[in-house]
Amino acid sequence: MVVEPAGAVGVAALMDGKIENPGTTAVVLSGGNIDPMLMLKVIQRGLSAAGRYMTVRMMLDDRPGSLATIARIIAENDANVTGLDHTRVGGSISMGDVSITVNLETKGHEHGAQVLSALRAEGFQPIVVH
Repeated sequence: MVVEPAGAVGVAALMDGKIENPGTTAVVLSGGNIDPMLMLKVIQRGLSAAGRYMTVRMMLDDRPGSLATIARIIAENDANVTGLDHTRVGGSISMGDVSITVNLETKGHEHGAQVLSALRAEGFQPIVVH
């Protein structure tokens, strides 16, 4: 259910054991006036905690086909790219290199580990940002 934060306090108290001997208890969930951006952040945090969303950063050779190789590995391992940042400029980026940050949807922690392992097997050094 979508409820406003104050409308979920009763459920949070029950879940956290803050109510002694609750017996048969009913909790009223109220409101639906949650800010859409806050809701997006909550969903993203939940997906990340469940291993269903991760952000990976790695360096590539700045040559044609490098990005296509990364995309192939991710696709072959049944993960989905939801965002990509590709940059050649920065203090830690050497000439001839490019830094990429890839946002991925995965099926969970084990699947995310599989994708990372496949990238490493091809010689890449992915670093999980979150």
